[in-house]
Amino acid sequence: MREAGKYSWYTNGGGGGGGGGSDTLLSPVVDLRGRSAVWLHLWTRHIGSTFTPQQHGVIQFSGDSGRTWSDVAMVVGDGPNWYPMRVDLPRATDRRGARVRFISHQLTWWIDAVGFASDVTNAFDQLAAAADAEVSENPVRDDQVVISWPSTTTSARISIYTFTGERLHQATVTAPSNEYVWDLTVGGGRRVVNGAYIIVVDVDGRRLRHRLFIARPHP
Repeated sequence: MREAGKYSWYTNGGGGGGGGGSDTLLSPVVDLRGRSAVWLHLWTRHIGSTFTPQQHGVIQFSGDSGRTWSDVAMVVGDGPNWYPMRVDLPRATDRRGARVRFISHQLTWWIDAVGFASDVTNAFDQLAAAADAEVSENPVRDDQVVISWPSTTTSARISIYTFTGERLHQATVTAPSNEYVWDLTVGGGRRVVNGAYIIVVDVDGRRLRHRLFIARPHP
């Protein structure tokens, strides 16, 4: 049986209608033309046992809109707490009909914040070398996060991006303040979903970045 949570997909391992103990989540078709170094990111948790290998989850990828599929990852054992997962997808490069699906075999499994990302996205440029932006909590489990950077005499521009490079939010902070409180909402007060984001702070001619994971408890 599959149950639709408010923010996540969930299956209790019983199977749709009790037939075989399997259930499947299928993504829409995504156009990845012009993208390379593609990977899949998601948050997940699951309840199982390594002593019962028949209980497992499989992640599959299709580059032809679902006509053919290949296994790209497997989930087994007990992982009761939410954690981020990355699956590299070399076959997704420049694919017009990219899809993924998640197949549960008798596994109690939660999946959230699924998305394609690319390491060639501009938001990743020199990420490791420019990690002077800091956050008050990571992963964020509250309704806000404090972003900070070294003190300066000039204004700072804060931008929030998805892992695919889409800018979701932007704000300006005037000196001498070197902190910004983000309430995890974007235009119109819409709350962002749990998942992975990139914080970019432009200040004093420098560009500072920080990876941010949001993992608020689900109601």
